[in-house]
Amino acid sequence: FLFLWIGSFFDARCLAILVMMLLGKIGIELSFLMPVARFFRKKKELFRFPWLQGLHILYILYAGLRGQAGTYQWKDRKVS
Repeated sequence: FLFLWIGSFFDARCLAILVMMLLGKIGIELSFLMPVARFFRKKKELFRFPWLQGLHILYILYAGLRGQAGTYQWKDRKVS
């Protein structure tokens, strides 16, 4: 996503691919989230979901990189 976003400044095809991939990502994730949101009666909260995708992608990158670098503590256990 990052490379496509950067490439979209230089080539419109990258922008088209980026939009298609984001729509696909949103569609797939919503297909999993809808039953859960329905069960917990939180369907209204899914309105925010498409707008927060940029933050979600950055969070996943940060968490993945942070998990690989050094040690961290989770549930009162030190993980390396």
